[in-house]
Amino acid sequence: MKIIYTGLLTLFFLSLLAIGDNTMVRQDKDHKIQQKIDSLNNLCASLIYSDRDQCKIYAREAIKEAKKVKYNKGQGAALNIFGHIHLFEGNYDSARFYYYKAIDIFKSFGYDKGIATCYNNIGLINEYTGEYNAALSSFKKSLEYELEIDNQDGIASSFNNIAGVYYYKAEYEKSLYFYEKSRNIYRKINNPKEEVSTIINIAAVYEKAGKVEKAVDFNQEALLLSREYNNKQEEAIALNNLGSNFLLLKDPDQAWHYLNMALVLRDKLNDRIGLSSTLKYLGEVFVLKGEYDRAIDYYFQSLKISEELEDQRGISETLSLIGENLMEKGNFEESVGYFEESLNISSAIGARMEVLKNYERLAMAYAGQLMFDSSSRYIYLHGLLKDSLNFNPDSVNVKVENPALTVQQQQIKNLRLALIFSAIIILFLFIALMVRKK
Repeated sequence: MKIIYTGLLTLFFLSLLAIGDNTMVRQDKDHKIQQKIDSLNNLCASLIYSDRDQCKIYAREAIKEAKKVKYNKGQGAALNIFGHIHLFEGNYDSARFYYYKAIDIFKSFGYDKGIATCYNNIGLINEYTGEYNAALSSFKKSLEYELEIDNQDGIASSFNNIAGVYYYKAEYEKSLYFYEKSRNIYRKINNPKEEVSTIINIAAVYEKAGKVEKAVDFNQEALLLSREYNNKQEEAIALNNLGSNFLLLKDPDQAWHYLNMALVLRDKLNDRIGLSSTLKYLGEVFVLKGEYDRAIDYYFQSLKISEELEDQRGISETLSLIGENLMEKGNFEESVGYFEESLNISSAIGARMEVLKNYERLAMAYAGQLMFDSSSRYIYLHGLLKDSLNFNPDSVNVKVENPALTVQQQQIKNLRLALIFSAIIILFLFIALMVRKK
């Protein structure tokens, strides 16, 4: 059985600080130096997605000049940008270091906007490392500061990132709800450049719901906008996700076309997180073509990067793909080890959709060894979890929560569904095994 993953959700919008405050007239002798620092930081903000080497040069100069004249706002902004650079490159400890340094500086003079931005980006690091509850805490802390100062751009960014955490926790109604809130704000304030991130993310939710053609439309729109505004990072994400879409549509040639463009761009950007994702999808192209040995080479390249980055979600996903590759070649016993390791990681980080997929894979792997007791156990667990993940994107509205069944009613419903599902799957497994033996 081939399990195709959705595209990596977009790198959530990094709220780069708008430094130039034209309404404030500075009366001190360092006014011109402060203007220079503001200009350097704004140049960094414009280059963060396209030329990070040059961005580093400008940021270092901004920090040096800001320290000379004790311009805390400019120094904090440059530190924040250094955090972004390290985040993009997968250096999470360094990114946290710079963000917390920036927070300390911003707190020294009560700059709430800067504090909110840094908490937002610390949340991103927690999200990448699979620490979803910590990520939600950081994003909500950022949102509190943004609401306090009524910063609509920042509020939209926080909604976007909160939605991303719910996506990876497989709480799709909440995810789409917050993505739509984010997009509505960007439309209201006429900010199409930053709307791109929410378009990509909404596409990912629709792909997850099985509405792949609709996801393609959203990703094509995002690709055009990212190119219009020269946002190379999100252009690469849109290309990557279009590759994922066409994998689901069983079109390996189109998938290869988009994924190769994504790979070249991500390599140029030194986007190691993105490279790991794209390598996984390139492996899946060869799975579609039945070239399993070529596929597994890409998977191990992806796994190596994810392990170096300590990207728990990426490790879990790639281990599953390696196990699936082995299972396709008839190595059922060996595949179990990969699935179980993936299951342990996905359970620990709360990635429920990945947990669900591992239950299904383990059921197949044990059935392939004629170990039907073990297979049935995972079928049962799959049925219990699957019901809680059912999702229809068209049902999402202003209300996030739906009235819940009582605990007893829900348990009865889950048990009935699990039994029905188990019977169907066992029949399917039996037929599949008979076909393999022939």
